[in-house]
Amino acid sequence: MSSSTSLQLELRPSRWLQFALCGLALGAALAIWRSSVPNEAFGLIPLLLSLSLWGLHRQVRGWLLLHEDGRALWTPRRSLDPHIQRTVDPVGVEVDALQLRGPLVVLAFRESGRRRRWCGAPDTLSTGERRRLRLWLQTHRPDLDSPFLR
Repeated sequence: MSSSTSLQLELRPSRWLQFALCGLALGAALAIWRSSVPNEAFGLIPLLLSLSLWGLHRQVRGWLLLHEDGRALWTPRRSLDPHIQRTVDPVGVEVDALQLRGPLVVLAFRESGRRRRWCGAPDTLSTGERRRLRLWLQTHRPDLDSPFLR
């Protein structure tokens, strides 16, 4: 099968989402400062921000290869260094859902019975890749019939 009939997506954490979380934390600090909420609430902001960034950092990383015949292969990235080559053999996965919410994309798939989710923004998935991913799901997984595939 030629590479033109398949779609290879690199799934990695989004820097835009990291900046958005930091902006929300700054907005929360300003809101607490300007309101009559006790100052002890300031202590929650770093805790919630660190939990959110940790969750974003723990997202799956790797390559998802979607073939024209309906097969989906997942190759996890074992190292955070982008220069290290992929040494893990790809495994078959089942793509469960795709939610397109404005510029955000949430992709869910199952690998060996374990459900994985990936959230991306325009810095991690281009408009063309989003469109091709949506069309691949509509073609090969019509049973999903999700209102989020728009």
